[in-house]
Amino acid sequence: MSYERKGEKVKPGIYRVYNGSPVEVIMMVPEPDTGKEFVICKKWRFVRNKDYFVVSKENFYSEIEDQYGKKHQRYKYTDFYEEQASNLEDIEEDGFNVRDRIVRMHEKAHRFDDSYLKHRTLRSSSSYVDYAKDIFEHITEDRARIQLCRNEKLYIGLKKEEFKILVEDLRYFDLCMKGPLAPYAEFFSERFGENPTSIREYAAAHNINRGSVEHIQRKMIRTFAEELKKRDDSDGVKRIHEPVSLDYDVDEEDEGIETEEKQISDEEFVLNLITDVLDHNMTESEINNAVDDRFGIGNIENQLCNEACQLLWAYLNSGGEFYLKEWFTIKERLQKRIAEQSKV
Repeated sequence: MSYERKGEKVKPGIYRVYNGSPVEVIMMVPEPDTGKEFVICKKWRFVRNKDYFVVSKENFYSEIEDQYGKKHQRYKYTDFYEEQASNLEDIEEDGFNVRDRIVRMHEKAHRFDDSYLKHRTLRSSSSYVDYAKDIFEHITEDRARIQLCRNEKLYIGLKKEEFKILVEDLRYFDLCMKGPLAPYAEFFSERFGENPTSIREYAAAHNINRGSVEHIQRKMIRTFAEELKKRDDSDGVKRIHEPVSLDYDVDEEDEGIETEEKQISDEEFVLNLITDVLDHNMTESEINNAVDDRFGIGNIENQLCNEACQLLWAYLNSGGEFYLKEWFTIKERLQKRIAEQSKV
C-alpha cells in the first residue's frame, strides 16, 4: 500500500529515513516528459557535503516493513533536527533556490524561541578559527537575541551567563571592527550582515571569482581568530575547547553554607570595572559612584589604578572611541600587578 497522495507536495525540511539517518528535502521537480514528480534530497550533516540524491514521490511516501512485519512510512518528517542556515547557504551555493528559507531562518531569531541555543554550546570550539567562524555565522541572530532580551527585560532562550557571553563576544567583535577588521567592514556587512549573501552572489555582484571571495573570507576569519587569541592571552583565560558550565543559577547561593566575602585589591576592582564598562553593564554615573566609593573623591593615590580610571573616563567622554593597544597595555599591567600580589 502506498502513502502517495495525489496533488500533495512534499514539504521541505528534515526527514528521517526509517531506521536510518536524517535527510534534508530541498524541493520537488517534475520529469519533463511524463510529469512524474521527484524529490531532491541531501544527506543532513553539520559539515559541508554534496551528497544529493533523488527519490520518486511514490517511493518517498511508500511503506517499508521491518523484521517483525510492522510497516512504517519510509521517510517521516521530524522536528528533532533543526535546519541550519549554513547548510541552506551551502545548498544555495550549489545552485538551488532556497533564499526564502534562508531569510526565514534569520528572521527566526526575532521570535520568542526558548530553545535558542538548543543545538549550540557557546565557547566550545576546538580552535580560535572555529571560534571566530561561530561568532560570524550567528552574529545576526545573536544581536537580535540580545536586543530582544533587553527590550523585554527577560532572558529569553538564554541563561544569564549565556547572555553575558554573547554581549562580551559581540562587544569585542565591534571593537575589532574599528581596528584590525576595519578593512573587511564592507565585505562582512554583505556576507554576514542583516541581509547576508552567499559566496556565489557576492562574487557575481563584484565581478570576481568565488575563489577570490573565499580567500578574502579566510583572511578575515584568521585575523579575527588572532585577535580572539590575543584577548585570551591578555586576560589569562581560555575561551575555547572546554564548554562553559551553564547548569546553575549564578545568583543562587548554596543553602547552609556560609561564605566569607573576599576582599579584592584595588587592581582587581579596577580590572572588574573595565570589564563591566566594556560589556555595557554600568552607566557613567554608576562608574563614577563606584570609583568614589572605593577611592574617595579626588586623585587616586594608586598610580596604576589612576591611569586605568583616567582611560575609562576618556573612553566614556569620547563617546565610545576604543583603542585596543591602550586597553591591552593597561589590562596586562593590572594583571601583572595582581599576579605579583598573589605571590606575597
